[in-house]
Amino acid sequence: MIQIALDWNCVIDLEENRPAAPYLRQLQAWHNQVMVHLCMAASHRLENPRSWDVPTINQDAWKEKLHKVGLADIELREARFRGFQGPDGALHFDIQLDLWAMEEIHNRLSPGIDFRYVDYCARSGVDPINRRLRPSLDAVYNEVEEDQKYVLRKWTNAKCDALSLYNYSTWAGPDDLFVTTDEADFIKHRDRLYQPYRIERWVLAPPPEQTGPFLEPVELTPQLTNIVIKNLIQGHIVTPQDAVEYLQAQFGAEKLTGIS
Repeated sequence: MIQIALDWNCVIDLEENRPAAPYLRQLQAWHNQVMVHLCMAASHRLENPRSWDVPTINQDAWKEKLHKVGLADIELREARFRGFQGPDGALHFDIQLDLWAMEEIHNRLSPGIDFRYVDYCARSGVDPINRRLRPSLDAVYNEVEEDQKYVLRKWTNAKCDALSLYNYSTWAGPDDLFVTTDEADFIKHRDRLYQPYRIERWVLAPPPEQTGPFLEPVELTPQLTNIVIKNLIQGHIVTPQDAVEYLQAQFGAEKLTGIS
């Protein structure tokens, strides 16, 4: 079954009945008919609220928001831990590679916003919000300056975007979809996001001039190796309209009418 991850903007589109809403409701209908499966990244719980007076969306408001747009029962999917195929062809499980992939997706998606909050604050010329000054983030948030709120909200928005796509990348297959109406970031940078991901790492390995099999102990030496990860993001990053048209082709359905 085709898996579809909805970006947070899709919730807003449904909430405000924007032009993409009819296509999203069609995806919901196919989900209810068990033709596809809809989900959202669990990291969307960190999204900015509309009000600047609070730092996060509380649990009750979150549930009500999803209920109103017909997504009360949507799966909030966690990222999956995965391995990467190394230059030796073997599958390696390495949390550092996962963190690197997360940062690289962030940098490709939001090149003007640093991966680390403190770095973005330094770039923006504001002091980071010190969450240790009060027992809760809400209490701290009431005492910070407006420019600090602005930087935090902008960074949080970019971080949630990157985490949602990273989440999708850990489980998506060739036919799965990441659906978004964020054309300024996801769609604009789509080709860049699909390109191979390269990383240089120091590893301990036998000297290059020595090849196995090794019948005697071999002294390992530090060596710089290049790891290329192709198809880190599988499937398709698409708008709701493109998603509907893609699925119509998959299902063999006739083109829908009454959607514009």
